[in-house]
Amino acid sequence: MAKGRYRIIRKIADGGMAEIYAGTQHGVEGFERPVVLKRILPTLLAEPQFKNLMLDEAHVAMSLTHGNIVQVLDLGQAKGHYYLVLELVDGWDLNQILNRVKAVRGFELPPTLALFIVGEVCRALAYAHGRRRDGRPMGIVHRDISPHNVLVSAEGEVKLTDFGIAKAMVRRGENTLQGVIKGKLAFMSPEQASSAFIDARSDLFSIGTLLYLMFTGKRPFEAPTDLESILRVQKADFVAPELVSPELAPQVAEMINKAMKLRPSERYQTADAFLEAIEDVQRQVFGPSGKTELKRWLAELEKKDHMPSIGRLPAPAKLNPNDTLELGDHDIEFEASEMGPPPTAYGATLAASGPRPLTTFDAGGVVQDEVAFAATSGQTKPERPTPAPQAPEPASTTATVTPPSSRRAYLALGVLALAVVGWLKYGRTPKATPPAW
Repeated sequence: MAKGRYRIIRKIADGGMAEIYAGTQHGVEGFERPVVLKRILPTLLAEPQFKNLMLDEAHVAMSLTHGNIVQVLDLGQAKGHYYLVLELVDGWDLNQILNRVKAVRGFELPPTLALFIVGEVCRALAYAHGRRRDGRPMGIVHRDISPHNVLVSAEGEVKLTDFGIAKAMVRRGENTLQGVIKGKLAFMSPEQASSAFIDARSDLFSIGTLLYLMFTGKRPFEAPTDLESILRVQKADFVAPELVSPELAPQVAEMINKAMKLRPSERYQTADAFLEAIEDVQRQVFGPSGKTELKRWLAELEKKDHMPSIGRLPAPAKLNPNDTLELGDHDIEFEASEMGPPPTAYGATLAASGPRPLTTFDAGGVVQDEVAFAATSGQTKPERPTPAPQAPEPASTTATVTPPSSRRAYLALGVLALAVVGWLKYGRTPKATPPAW
C-alpha cells in the first residue's frame, strides 16, 4: 500500500499565523527523515492576506540556500490548507536557551558565544539582503528578527527561520496594509513600528535589540502596556545598555547603541558591516569562538537542566505501519488528535491521548478517515464496520450466481480472447501466397 509522503508526529507550537508540527518524510526503499511542517491557522483561512504570507515565506525562503538559513523543502496543499515542509534543526530556539540559562543558578552564556550566535544571524541576513533576481535586488527584509526565530542546533549550528512576513518586493506588488504592523513588538525598528517604509537596516536595528537582551537580560522597550511600548519603539527610547549593566564591555555597548539609532542612516548600513564589527569585538575583547565551543557549552547546559533537543524528545506511541489502513497514493497524513477535527469544527480541543484516528489527506483535498493504533497500545484493532448486505437480485433456479472475483476473471479472459482474434484477423500482414491452413 502507498504511504503518505509526510507523517505528523506531534505539535511543536502555535506560531503567529501557523501551527508547527514535527513530522517525518517518507520515500521509497524505507527512506525517512525528520522534518517540520507549518500549516496556516484554520481561523485565518478566511483572510487571503494570511494565506499570502505563508506563500510569501515559501517563495522567498525556497530561493534562499545558505548554511545559516532554515531550508524550506516543500510547499503543498491538503484539504484546502497550505503547508510548508522545513528542515528540522535538532536543538532549541534562542528564547528557550536564554530562559534555561536564567533558570540554572551560576550558569551564564559567555559573551563570546553570544557574539558568535548574533554574528551567524548577520551572515544569514547578509545573504538574504543581497539576493538578486534578473540582475535586480529582491529587496528581502526579514521583519521578524527575534529569539524565537533563531534556532541553535546541539552541534553548534545557528540558523535563521520564519520568513513568513519577509517581503520580496520584485515578486509581489503588495505592501503592508496601512496601519498593520507585523513582527514582534519588542524587536521592531522605529520605522516598522510606525508602519513606515523599511529596508534591510530595519533588520539590523532588531539585531541590536537582540544583542541588548543577550548582554543585559532586559528588553529595551519594556513598558506597562503595549501602547507605551510601541511609543518607546517609535522614538527608539531605551536606557543605554551600559547603564543597565555597568560591567558591560564599552565596545559591546558602543556597538549596540549604534545599531539601535533612531535614524537608519546612522546605523550599520549592511549586515556585512555589522558582522565585521561583531567579529572585531569578539577577537579583541573576548577571544574567538565558534561551533565547537558552542556545542560544548550547550552540552554542559543540558547536563544541568536535562532539557533534550527537539529531535531527542520522547516520542509519542509510534504507529505501526502495518496497522495503518491507507487507500491510494496520499500526499500527507495528519493524526486527528494532533491536527484537530475537520474544518467545520476547528474550535474543538485536541483529542485525548491513546489510540487515535488517522485522517489522510490526498493532494486534491479528498479525505479518508482510517483507524491507526499504536503497536504498543496493547489494544485490539477494531473491525471496520461492515456495510449492510444488499438483497440479491432474483435469479432463475437453473442459474449459478458467480462470485464478483470470478466474474472479473472471466471478463478479463474474454477481453484477451477478443484481442487475440482481432490480431489474427486484422493485425497480421497479408502474404502474397497465403499458407494452407
